[in-house]
Amino acid sequence: MDQSMTTIPAVPPQAGLRAAGIVQGTGPEVLHRIGTRGIGAAIWQRDWPQVLGAGLAALPAANLPELRETVRLEGVGPCLREACAAAGLVEEPLRAALIADVTALAQMFAAIAGAQRLHLRLQAIRTNACSRFHVDNLRLRMLCTYRGAGTEFALGAPRSDPQAPVADAPAGAVVLMRGTRWPGDEEPGVLHRSPPIAGSGQTRLLLVIDPGDDPEPHWH
Repeated sequence: MDQSMTTIPAVPPQAGLRAAGIVQGTGPEVLHRIGTRGIGAAIWQRDWPQVLGAGLAALPAANLPELRETVRLEGVGPCLREACAAAGLVEEPLRAALIADVTALAQMFAAIAGAQRLHLRLQAIRTNACSRFHVDNLRLRMLCTYRGAGTEFALGAPRSDPQAPVADAPAGAVVLMRGTRWPGDEEPGVLHRSPPIAGSGQTRLLLVIDPGDDPEPHWH
């Protein structure tokens, strides 16, 4: 295994929860290990452009771009430009950096998932959206938190224990997770949730990418 990669057993092995490991690394190649037996999630702990982290953190919440579209890969950039314009995000190089980063992640996801079309969501979150631990009802999902607290992963048995320990993917990290429609004989065993932020005054900015050939997702 590459020295930059580590594997975390996210959930103890159980019947029906066999793909329960999380692999993480400092290079994008770690995302390709999502198909490795026993791996339910892969996390790219990347160094991302400072202009994105600092710029989006300082941006008024009203200017955070949002979109929900099903597009071909070549449509990602135009959709993002429209979303930025609608939100009044005109500051350069922040606008250009966000569009370039989301487009690059969409290209990576399309290559790994073998998807010609993508369900693309960029959402500003101010409430406890999707705060229960769960597995998504789709084949594969990519997440990247651009602002605020990152996605949390269960390290125990959260369905029965709300105090089960969790780990989180920090802002900027790219997460790839199997869902219940993943093909093969392994069921996904990595449970995740959005961090509870209601009443905190925080506004998260979350990117979600799903295969466009999966059923239309229930947007949270």
